[in-house]
Amino acid sequence: MRIATHAGSWYSDSSRALESQIKSSSDGLPNVPNPTLKYIIAPHAGYAYSLSTAVHAYSHIDASTIKTVFVLGPSHHFFLRGCAVDQFSSLQTPLGQLQVDVNIVDSLSNLKGFSVVNKQASEDEHSIEMHLPLLKFMFKKENVKVVPIIVGDFNETMRDQIASSLLPYFNDEVIMFISKQCRIHSLFSPLTSAISE
Repeated sequence: MRIATHAGSWYSDSSRALESQIKSSSDGLPNVPNPTLKYIIAPHAGYAYSLSTAVHAYSHIDASTIKTVFVLGPSHHFFLRGCAVDQFSSLQTPLGQLQVDVNIVDSLSNLKGFSVVNKQASEDEHSIEMHLPLLKFMFKKENVKVVPIIVGDFNETMRDQIASSLLPYFNDEVIMFISKQCRIHSLFSPLTSAISE
């Protein structure tokens, strides 16, 4: 299990306080989940700075239609060529554990543009972890699985390889993607072009 290494600093490690904070940030937001939503952009800073914006993005998710969530976050602590997955089967949050879709992770780890990071590298990185309590809160009654992907540097050739690897999942109606606004967007331009074609 991946430990929630940033709980207690970047966000509360108290389940009661954290749930209250998320609920408070949800107050006043329209309850209009979009069952066709495939991709949201949400920040991954400390909750004191980013929670209200992130909750607004998450409020559009229809949790009843999603079975797997890909969470893409940039690498802040080590140089990474392409994308990387880790080998955890579950992810700790103060609100309870999330399960990893290990079958998808195993498949991705064998594809061009993907590598596997070690335990320390995964637990040092905050960009994916910041989404996990929100996912647990949003999907607390659903059996959702997570595919965490750390995103590094890539050229156009590698970008296209990664996009091709993700495209089958992007087209699956029970899978959605979450990322932060950054150069990760270039990963999805081939996907959107392919879908329109």
